[in-house]
Formats: sequence, structure tokens, C-alpha cells
Amino acid sequence: MFGSSESEDVSSEEEVPSMQDIPDNLTYRWPKNIVEIGEASVPDEPSNRKIQLKLHRASDKICAFGSMGNTRICCVVMTPVNESDQEDFEAGVSVKLRGATYVNEITLRDCIQSMIPSSRLKRTFIDISFHVYSDAGNVVPTALMTVLLALTASRVDVKGIVTCVTVLITPEENLIVNPTKEEEQKARDKTPEFAYVTVMKIMKDDHVRWWDVEGLPKASQVSKAMSKATQEASNLYPHMAATVQKLIDNENYDL
Repeated sequence: MFGSSESEDVSSEEEVPSMQDIPDNLTYRWPKNIVEIGEASVPDEPSNRKIQLKLHRASDKICAFGSMGNTRICCVVMTPVNESDQEDFEAGVSVKLRGATYVNEITLRDCIQSMIPSSRLKRTFIDISFHVYSDAGNVVPTALMTVLLALTASRVDVKGIVTCVTVLITPEENLIVNPTKEEEQKARDKTPEFAYVTVMKIMKDDHVRWWDVEGLPKASQVSKAMSKATQEASNLYPHMAATVQKLIDNENYDL
């Protein structure tokens, strides 16, 4: 389950900026001069929240912007360092996240490392930072799908298309796809019979690469929530695959 980290929570209920709120020259933090890759409605989400992915390339970094509803994340991937570039070389992935103290950076790092083939991972060092400047829930799914775009733009090999979904279990045994932060918080506060399941997939098939349960669910509901989250992640595959393909085909990125 997710634990606490030393990251500073800078999110605010009032801070729900749109892309129009971002100055044109603020590319080092929240880029506006970016290409919109596209958006897709998340299935069965009554509040009609959407996943959006945008990208900006700077001289020494890739800035990917991901949002779902009012959750907004900036993911920065520094230019990967290869084994041949340094004498004192240490391979791996470094992950820092600010703005959501309940997300465990080590868990996030492990998920990202599982996206990268071991043959590449053992010869490369990748520095990744996330800034969650508006948290309305679904931080981990938004972060993992955003970093996929950033890694691809950084020419880092990945094992496949990443999709990730959170499903909330309520005391009435309802399953809510992509819950709000307030709904998730009930599970993190260990409110009886509230829980959520997060599932990450890397391939198109039904294999789940990583999953996590938070809260105090009924045992009978965990498998139902897992099945629901897995199906919803599969439903996201065509959109994420089209997003990555559009990135590769976009001449602006010289890929």
C-alpha cells in the first residue's frame, strides 16, 4: 500500500488551473507551448473526467503535462545518462514527487522501472520528477500514463503501452471508476468498508503488472474491483496506443 513520503503537499482545493492559466514563458515548470496529443473520456465515469496528455521538449529535458479532471501533473524527465557518458556510473531510476504526500516515491519508482526493459535499465540512469500542483484524485494513474509519454519522447525503450486505473469500493459495494480525492481519502483514513484498488498494465492482454489496495475492503469485493480496474485499463489501451503513435509520427519531435 502507499505510504507517506517527505514530499511537500502544495495542492489546494482552490488551485484548479486550466491550460489558459499557464503563461507562455513558464515552460520550465508548467509548459504551455506544447502539442496537445489528445484526450479520451474514461469509460463509465459519471462526472465525465478526461485524461489529457501534452508534451514539451526543452534542451535538456522532456516536460509532459497530464491531467484527469482537476488533477494536474507536470512530469519532467532529464536527458537520460548512458553508461558510456560517465566514469562513476550508477544505473537506475530516480523519482521525486511533490504535491501528494500520500504517494510513496519508491512504489512509483518501482512501477516506472518495470516499464523499461532490464537490458536498457542496467545501462542508463533516468532522473524523473513529478509536480502535482492540483490534486483531485487519481494521482498515480495520471502520473504513470504521463511518464510513459515522457519516456517515449526521451527515446527510452519501454516494454509496452501503459494504462492505469483506480476503482473505489463503497460500503454499498458499488464500484466507482476514477474516484475523487475525497472518495480516495476515506479509504486512506481507513473508514470501514471504503477501499480502492489501483491496477497498472503494460501489455494489451489481461496481465496486470502491478496493483495496490488501500483501505479496509470486504474480501469479496477486492476481486470484483480488480476485475473492474483491469477491464477499464484495457479500455484505455487504444487511446494510449494512439497517443504514443501520434508522438512518434509528429515531425516536431524529430523521432
